[in-house]
Amino acid sequence: MTSANLTQLQSAWQVDTQSDFQVCSREITLRDYQEAAVKSVWRDLSEDKKSRPLVVVPTGGGKTPVIAELARRVAHYGHRVLVLSHVKELVGQSAGTLERMFPDLDVGILSAGLGSRDVESQIVVGGIQTAVNHANDFSNVKLILCDEAHRIPRDGEGQYRKLLSDLPNARLVGLTATPYRLRGGLIYGSDDSVFSHLCHETGIGDLTDGGYLSPIKYKGSGGEVDTSDLSVNRGEFVASQVAELVNDDDVVRTACAEIVHYATDRQACLIFCHSVDHGEHVQSVVRELGQNVAAVFGRTPSGERDQIVTDFKARRIKFLVNVEVLTTGFDATHIDQIALLRPTFSPGLFYQMVGRGLRIHPGKANCLLLDFAQNVARHGFVDNIKPPDTARQGTGQPPVKKCGQCHELVAAGCRTCPVCDYDFPAIATPKHSATADVLIETLCVELVSYYVHSKAGSRPSMRVEYQCGNGEIVSEWVCLEHVGYPRHKAKLWWFARCRSRFPDSAAEAIDRAHLLKRPTAISVKRARRWPEIVSVEFA
Repeated sequence: MTSANLTQLQSAWQVDTQSDFQVCSREITLRDYQEAAVKSVWRDLSEDKKSRPLVVVPTGGGKTPVIAELARRVAHYGHRVLVLSHVKELVGQSAGTLERMFPDLDVGILSAGLGSRDVESQIVVGGIQTAVNHANDFSNVKLILCDEAHRIPRDGEGQYRKLLSDLPNARLVGLTATPYRLRGGLIYGSDDSVFSHLCHETGIGDLTDGGYLSPIKYKGSGGEVDTSDLSVNRGEFVASQVAELVNDDDVVRTACAEIVHYATDRQACLIFCHSVDHGEHVQSVVRELGQNVAAVFGRTPSGERDQIVTDFKARRIKFLVNVEVLTTGFDATHIDQIALLRPTFSPGLFYQMVGRGLRIHPGKANCLLLDFAQNVARHGFVDNIKPPDTARQGTGQPPVKKCGQCHELVAAGCRTCPVCDYDFPAIATPKHSATADVLIETLCVELVSYYVHSKAGSRPSMRVEYQCGNGEIVSEWVCLEHVGYPRHKAKLWWFARCRSRFPDSAAEAIDRAHLLKRPTAISVKRARRWPEIVSVEFA
């Protein structure tokens, strides 16, 4: 690899993306948000030689074409690329997409699970378990693309970190649908994070509205388990407590009866269970109900598992039970019903389970999510998941509530069920409530105003002013242009009020403020000098 080639590549990172890359021939045409992701990464690599950017694209939104285009750009200059995944299915998928999009590229596979050990091709798509032992073969790799980047631990060694430390001269780009881990929060922006920052994010709402993803229809259960007494250890519910709760025979039979009932007009149902014993119990009851059902577990032989998945995709099996197997790297686009019979404290795992139903398919109007374990109440809807907060262990106001008539799960602020027109009973809330020195007050909102707030030495933010019925003006600041947790919090604020694309700046947010839902009341905490908004009700 010559220094001239390196200079040429760095120069390419620095040019505007309106280049020959925009008009290259390829079998798969990138969507607008995929092009935007590629542009953001390319620009980012040019502006900071030490940056390690992260791209967020929802499950089913197509991360693999983004990976393929970035790999092609680097290979265009004669350099080598390493694409990493943690399961063989994703390795095969990435390699296949590269070959379909760009048949002339030199693409090889390094995966023991797929029986291939190619370490010499210009673009090598590999499993991390195998690639970590071949660092010497990749000393001249220019770019590492990591799919399912949330798998990289925040600290410690691990296979990803070991390989990255062995290849210090390679640039790193991560792609994921969930930019946080079970423990430790966001995977970017902090001193111990592998990734420096989030350079592009595409929201589920945008892709659903654009027809790229299937809408999720949320349904609770008349016999859901109560998870309020479960303990949390190391970022997840204690397994023994969960097993005792969910594997009760009455609980299982009630859940299975509902699953089969709702599946009458559905194409395929994927069921997530807590343990092998739980999964076998569920499989047995569904079979007793006269349904064609199969199950896959970690101990299921790979050949048998592959055959079951093939039969499920071919619709020879309608119900498929699994335990922590079919969460990533598994795509059956016709899945239009998902049943969560296990609770999880992990927002990432919750997203991955629901994400199996996001892909579109002929005849699929939506995917019905049956939640028997209060996961939606714990994490929120999948397009507005709350950030993990292991310290609070799930305390606080649930973001959704269940209709008392049809069990539809709706936003907590809804006063009438949009499905059956059930009127939620009014909750008598005193105007003032006090606990110790903390005073919480509910105020009616008459007018909301939005302003760009600039402060010397800091990035602009958006100041939101609520003019209340008592004449008071209460303000909050939304840090859309910041990084790390403030930006993530700003995204939660935005997507709680609007399903459109997250704005790039405070000024753009104000231009699009007419799209935001109208607040009718706010609850404020009076414990500090300035009132703190703790919840908002919408029209």
